[in-house]
Order: sequence, then structure tokens, then C-alpha cells
Amino acid sequence: MGFTDMKKTFSQSLIDLTEQGENIAMVDADLMRIVGSNYFRDKYPERYFQVGIAEQDMIGTAAGLALTGRTVFTSSFSNFIALRDADQICNTVCYNDLNVKMCGIYAGVSSEKNGGTHISVSDINLFRGLPKMKVIDPADANEFYQAMCCAAKTPGPVYIRISKGPMEEILPQEYQFELGKGIQLKDGDDATLITTGLTTGFGIKACEALENKGIHIRHIHMPTIKPIDEELVIKAAKETKMIFTAENHTVVGGLGSAVTEVITQSCPTKVERMGIPDVFCVGASIAYLSDQHGFSAEKITDRIISVLNH
Repeated sequence: MGFTDMKKTFSQSLIDLTEQGENIAMVDADLMRIVGSNYFRDKYPERYFQVGIAEQDMIGTAAGLALTGRTVFTSSFSNFIALRDADQICNTVCYNDLNVKMCGIYAGVSSEKNGGTHISVSDINLFRGLPKMKVIDPADANEFYQAMCCAAKTPGPVYIRISKGPMEEILPQEYQFELGKGIQLKDGDDATLITTGLTTGFGIKACEALENKGIHIRHIHMPTIKPIDEELVIKAAKETKMIFTAENHTVVGGLGSAVTEVITQSCPTKVERMGIPDVFCVGASIAYLSDQHGFSAEKITDRIISVLNH
């Protein structure tokens, strides 16, 4: 498919779904040029609704449109859609199991210099806790396109976490996204590294560096945080010495917590979680923040070496 531009991918998926007969609507909170919804607006103006900088109104409007039988996509900064819209999403969308798909853009440290008020450290945690919600964190634009199409055809609420683009293509061409399924990118028996979203690219580089040092790491990309691929996690826990997780999110309640919940119940194994600690982020580049908080490729490599040699 060859997508790299996240903005064009967003609109192209909605345009393609509409042309395939899906009853799509888009509700925007004045971020059309950032998320790329302006392409969809220009193609299907009658399906596009602009509410301005009013994220709670965006969710309320989306819920109303969903009650008319439409599949409704919304978008805002991931921190805003998770925190400002929590009441409306919980009590209007999830409680009524409405067909509203929430897209959180500039997820985690990819919000960069917008600063701590815009950097979502807890959105996965919040959305994981909502009944009926599905949570997806794509690794590249091709997977993002597939996740958008899957979300449209999956009944009920879905949250898709979108990192700032452009994103290099990192998943194999034959890869097909499936809700609730992870993918093993590399085999190994010394330990397992589980990543999602932005950190999967970092994980690939870390595993290559570790392989050159004679450390054989199994690498799993986990695009769906809820429902998580329990079978794949348990298999890795049984077949490798321990589990590492790395995520562009706080270590409280995110990917690492989801993996740990599965393992402690089914196959107790040591887990080392890498991600943003219990802090707010500062405005800085992705490279600086991922390194500062310990989930850059280099920091993942160093952490695995340190723990395995301890």
C-alpha cells in the first residue's frame, strides 16, 4: 500500500470506506490540517461536521450521528480526547455501545514541542478501563490504514492512537492487521521484547543491536492493547526467560500493565517495563524524550543487556 503520511492515510481510509459503501461521518474539533481530515471534507462535505475547539461537543455530536446509523470518526490531540472527553465517551458512547471511533493524534511523546499539556501519558490507561472500548496503537501508516478500516467494521467504540508522521514503513508487506492479534517480528529465546506503536520501530533497531552482541531477543509487535493477544503473550512467557515491554506511554496502566496482567494470571514470569515513569513530559523532540524516559532504541538495548547480565 505504501502509506507513510499519517494525514493522507487518515482521510484516504475514510474516503475508501465511503466508496466501499460504509456509512461514514467525520466530526472534527478544528484540527483538520493536523489530522488530515480536510481531504475527506473536500471529497464528502455532507459527511463532515466541524464543531470548533470544543472536544466534548465533538463526542456528543458523534454520538447523535451514530444513533442515526452512521459509523462516526472523531479526532483530536490524544491528551484532549482522553481527558477532556472522558465523561462523554464513558457515559454516552461506551454506556450505549455506540459506533463512534476516537482517533487520538500526536500520541505520547510524538506531540513533542507542544509541551506537557499536549503529551498524552495516560490515554491508554484511561481507555483500557472503559467497558466495551477497543484500543489500537499502530506501528506505521500501513497498519494505521488497516486499523481504521477494521475499526469501521467493528461494532462499538474504538480508540486509535496516532503518532505524529511521517512514519517509515516497518511491518512486512504481507502483514494484515487483525483486532486482538499481535505479530512476532523476530524469534529468540533469551528474552521477549513486546512493543507497540512508536516503540516498535525502536524495538526493531534494539533487537538488531542485541543480535550483533549475541543476545537473541524475540520481538513481538502488539498493535491491539485491548483486547490483547493473550495467547501470544503466554507463549512467549513459556518459551523465553523473561519479558520486556516498551511503550510511548506511562508504565502505569499501559502495554506493560496489560502484559503483566496476562502473565501473572496464566504464566508468572519476570517482566521489565520501559516507558514514561510517573511524571509529566516536557516539550522536546521525540528523540530527546524517548531517550530521557528510557525507551529509545539505545536505551532499550542498554536496559535489556543490564537486566540479563545482572
